[in-house]
Amino acid sequence: MKKITILFFLFSAFLSTAQQVVVQDFETPSSYNLNIFAGLAGSIQPDPASGGTRLNTLNLISSSTGEVYQGCEIIQLVNKIKLTTDKTVKIDVYASQAFTMLAKVEGGAGAPNSGASQSYTTPNTWQTLTFTFTQGLD
Repeated sequence: MKKITILFFLFSAFLSTAQQVVVQDFETPSSYNLNIFAGLAGSIQPDPASGGTRLNTLNLISSSTGEVYQGCEIIQLVNKIKLTTDKTVKIDVYASQAFTMLAKVEGGAGAPNSGASQSYTTPNTWQTLTFTFTQGLD
């Protein structure tokens, strides 16, 4: 069985400034909803790194019996990602093996759907993946 554990924090550049703003840290369950589908399993867990200081993370585990497009939708209820000028989102990922992730944004006032993919290449360490949402990948 292929097993990939993905844990991440969502970061976003806010408006046109260069400051990074934490959009989701999974510390407040009332700030988001999760929709996990197509055979993926998920739960909120503490930082997996030995001596880690990243508090709560989203732990996702793929299944060899699930669909090839297994996924998790994170619905922001409080802090929204603003991709008007800066269309970049960064997430910190910790996984047991290398993989490629497709991230997608949807919704918003007149905002088109957009996707971006990045590869996680450093198993058992935290790596920041940067997604730039400028095209409609699916």
